[in-house]
Amino acid sequence: MKPLPSRRDGRETRARLLDVAQRAFEERGYHGASVAEICRRASVANGTFYRYFHDKDEVFLHLAERLGQGLEAVLSTALKRPGTVEDRLCRALGAFYSYVGEHRALWQIFREAEFVRLELPVRVYHRLARRIEEHIFTRDDQAGEAARAAIPFALMGCAYMVGTRYIIWENRPVPEADLEAVVAFATRGLSTDAPLAPVPWPPAAGDTAGPGLGATVKDTTALDDGPPDDPGAPADGGAAEPGRDETAGERTRRRLLWAAEQCFGEMGYFGAQIADITRLAGVAQGTFYVHFPGKVDILRELVRDINRRLRRRVRMAIAAAGDRRHAEVLGLAAFLQWLHGRGGIYRIVREAEFVDEEVARWYYTRLAQGYVPALAAAAEAGTVRPIAPEPLAYALLGLGHISGLRWVLWPGPGPDAVQLDLPDVVRSLGAFILYGVEGVRRGAGVPFTPAPK
Repeated sequence: MKPLPSRRDGRETRARLLDVAQRAFEERGYHGASVAEICRRASVANGTFYRYFHDKDEVFLHLAERLGQGLEAVLSTALKRPGTVEDRLCRALGAFYSYVGEHRALWQIFREAEFVRLELPVRVYHRLARRIEEHIFTRDDQAGEAARAAIPFALMGCAYMVGTRYIIWENRPVPEADLEAVVAFATRGLSTDAPLAPVPWPPAAGDTAGPGLGATVKDTTALDDGPPDDPGAPADGGAAEPGRDETAGERTRRRLLWAAEQCFGEMGYFGAQIADITRLAGVAQGTFYVHFPGKVDILRELVRDINRRLRRRVRMAIAAAGDRRHAEVLGLAAFLQWLHGRGGIYRIVREAEFVDEEVARWYYTRLAQGYVPALAAAAEAGTVRPIAPEPLAYALLGLGHISGLRWVLWPGPGPDAVQLDLPDVVRSLGAFILYGVEGVRRGAGVPFTPAPK
């Protein structure tokens, strides 16, 4: 970071460049905005920009850090005030949504910063988690170290996804009723006092399960298994119907999808070119356009395919669930298992938010739609508390999303960061899902029993 200018006119020029850059990044994203455009909008020469900033990255990351510092300040203020856990969570969530709503452009920049300089959002999330842990748990609580480490990220996830649903996708405030639903869930969990049978443990997993979580069910998915060379290989999405041989065109299309998944996952959407995809797929570049009009079109199909594969994995894991409470714990475990070793796949989904918001929104909405009727039915049956099912669904999605990033994909910010095995994460988050922060503080846990072999 270059030093701040000493003259007032220099400070004013720098501030103007930052304001203009913020608007440019909001409208065009990191990759769409250029230094030349920022200078043109600010009515300064390109050389003037470099008197104050080294490059575009420095401006972008400075704005992202500004958002992080602001969030830390408002959350700390909200959490420090005395009151019950529910009071503090309500104030913190309200402060989060208000701040993000007022600084929507900065929030978008912060979210995209993960694909520019990952260490910055990782540091910010860890700072926020420390503030939450300090004010939600006390020294006398019965919550263990794993719960104290995992639950702050889960709370941020609940806030993140509900905020994204309204503030980012719809550009409107989070409704008060939805805020209340998230607070109710975060405080006391979703379980009623209805008897809960033990949850089978370890849960069924695919052959690529995370460490320590078992591996009893094979999930055959062509794009997971490798390039679809064999005409009879198992497939998803665009594969041939059972009982019908796959055509050469269908095999080529699947091979292109597999190659795009590898390229986007490794290089990112903006770094990967169509030539990279066709080279890896072993086809001529013109063949790509027979199947897809452009790069964004293959990204859209990949996102839809990943959604189908994840939903199938979760359905397999919860098939034997005794009730919805079992399903939530086992579904979370299945998601974390699926994510293990698939960082590239998940990057595709997250980066799609900054390429084609419509398909990214479809991805999460489609997942939420699977939650809502099941949660409503469980509430009717008396096993799940009567919390509004739609905000509860998005809170559960967000819990898994941020927890997966923290405990599976992201590195820790330093050697002193807490590291947990996936079974400990699932046990801690399972207790939070069922009984909320208040239950975890009292020492509540998920009743597990060894699964039959």
